[in-house]
Amino acid sequence: MALPNIQSWSRLIFKKNWSALDIPRHLQLFSSKTIKDFLENHGFRIHRIKYGYDTYDFIASIQLALFGKKYRPDREERIPI
Repeated sequence: MALPNIQSWSRLIFKKNWSALDIPRHLQLFSSKTIKDFLENHGFRIHRIKYGYDTYDFIASIQLALFGKKYRPDREERIPI
């Protein structure tokens, strides 16, 4: 399972321009703790949590911050942070 981390450093830097705020693909956002708690409360066992870095996410967030919707036509809605 791969999910954007609401507590990631890129979310903290880019805030409302974080490219992972991708409505409607991401309707719920989790931190490592909240997804771990949710899954364990529903009978899943966590074997490991691996943090990744997506260069595309970083570049897309920079473009969104600098140019807005002009460079992200697929992104019609934003949610406030």
